Amino acid sequence: MTATKQAVDITDFKPDTAVSDFLTVLEVDSKGNGGYKTDDADKYGLIVLQKNQNGSYSVFTNLDTASMLELIQLTSVLASVNYYASAVAGTVMERKGDTSNQKAAVAGAVSMLFNDSVTSVIIGNDAKITTTGDTRVEASSQTNTRLLGGALSSSGAKAGIGLNVATAKQNDTVCVTLGNAPVITAGIFKMNSESISDLLVITAAAVNASGTSVGGALNVVINDTGAESNVGNGANILTSGDVEIRSDVKSNVTLGSVTVSISGGQDKGASVGAIVSVASNASKAEATLGDNATVTSGANITISAKNTEQVISVLAAVARSGNGGAGAGTVSVLTTDARTIAGVGNGAKLTAKKDVAVFADSEAKLIDLMFERLLEELEEKGQLENTVIIGMTDHYTYGYKNMD
Repeated sequence: MTATKQAVDITDFKPDTAVSDFLTVLEVDSKGNGGYKTDDADKYGLIVLQKNQNGSYSVFTNLDTASMLELIQLTSVLASVNYYASAVAGTVMERKGDTSNQKAAVAGAVSMLFNDSVTSVIIGNDAKITTTGDTRVEASSQTNTRLLGGALSSSGAKAGIGLNVATAKQNDTVCVTLGNAPVITAGIFKMNSESISDLLVITAAAVNASGTSVGGALNVVINDTGAESNVGNGANILTSGDVEIRSDVKSNVTLGSVTVSISGGQDKGASVGAIVSVASNASKAEATLGDNATVTSGANITISAKNTEQVISVLAAVARSGNGGAGAGTVSVLTTDARTIAGVGNGAKLTAKKDVAVFADSEAKLIDLMFERLLEELEEKGQLENTVIIGMTDHYTYGYKNMD
């Protein structure tokens, strides 16, 4: 008896376009033929790279509607996952000539993704299963989730702002339940639950203005996963082979965020780049045998719960100002709540010809990667006195591992 939620990945994606729809490479021969022609624009990709007779290179862009649609189709490979959301916003103003009438350029994007998934196998009370072969009661879920957000502001305006807000909340629960007073007679009895989740969030905000420029990102990511294998009270299990009651949780959360803020015109203006990110992962693995259960095995009895989680945060904030002050800051908060439980109830009796094992195993990793090259580059350029850099990170780990 099996319930399975399968992961969607890159192997499930069959694009209608190829890389050539994005990039075309041309080479001019000794007679001057083979170069870029405006009349043949529909034959080229979005970007055209041309090698000239003298060995230099020229780059052309082919930003017509058809090419843009092909690019969107090509990048939709990112949607080859179970859950996907993206939001991108941009403001671009011509920087040539007189830009005094450009007062402000603002771009902002908000991307949100919420999903709630339950995969379960349930056998009710007083069930009776008799077989000379194997009895397997299993449920598994594999989930790939992606959230992308971006904001771009480029102009000759006196003020430029690019802000990105991203929120992702994922809840994935896997349950295998055998009710009270079951009677199981089999060669092998296996009861397994498994939850595997991969959550990736990437955001970017870039600002380039003549005056004051502000680039910012706020990211909140919450991942909640669990796998439970529970046998009710009064169970009677008799096998000639192994008895297994297992739960396994593997969760991975990756958050990447970049802000770039550049103030490079004649107007004196500050440049600020800032990121605030919170990533929280909660996971529960539980495998239990109820009160007054009797389990007799001709081989091994194993009751185990395993919990493995990893949270990675990669943040980079860059600010540069030609005539004013500059400040770059990142704040990262990572939390994990891991609960791993393997339990045998009161009055239970376990008899095995070989081994009896009851164990809970939990492992949690929290990793921060921060941008640190800014100081060196600014010091080399003599801009350090006009720059403020702030980096702060906090990790919170709580939870428990229990064997009863």
